Amino acid sequence: MDTYDLTRIFGALCASLLLFLGVTYLLEGIYEVHVLDEPAYAVAPLDDGGASAVAGAETEPHIAVLLQDADPARGEKLFKRCAACHQADNATRHGVGPALWGIVGRDIASLEGFAYSSTLEELAGGWTWENMAAFLADPKGWAPGTKMNFAGLRKGKDRASVLLWLNSRSDVPLELPEPPLEEVSNEGAGDGSENATSQ
Repeated sequence: MDTYDLTRIFGALCASLLLFLGVTYLLEGIYEVHVLDEPAYAVAPLDDGGASAVAGAETEPHIAVLLQDADPARGEKLFKRCAACHQADNATRHGVGPALWGIVGRDIASLEGFAYSSTLEELAGGWTWENMAAFLADPKGWAPGTKMNFAGLRKGKDRASVLLWLNSRSDVPLELPEPPLEEVSNEGAGDGSENATSQ
């Protein structure tokens, strides 16, 4: 490579740099960026520690109450969203997710042959009605780091229906839980007030 070739290469690099600078200067003239003194719209900050994000879940009846009117047929239909990853028959075959036969009442992360996330492996206890309901509502919120990519079932009655159907997918289905006393007394108080006003 002689001096002539080196000069041509250097010239080409200089021309490219000048072209780049020229286009940049031109675009800055066409598209001016205006920095606003104030935001275009204001977003009120949450001052409740994020409590409003879960307000809906807190006002829902207890899962034991929801189970009283749950529909297992609806639960089976809703489970079709899960069927791509989970099996719920008694063959206990693992898919992308663990087999769910007998899941209600079983110890968390207890099936052999499935690689659970460390989050679930570190959780103590079992898949109680309450734990299952909380997990189905917000898997990643209840068990941060879980491998399950599912946004959750937002409606309590949907979660209850799925749980009631899953409970039937077991050699020994669990008895339905008793509603908490405070919820039973609230319902009773409501019935009494209605009777009082109607008399």
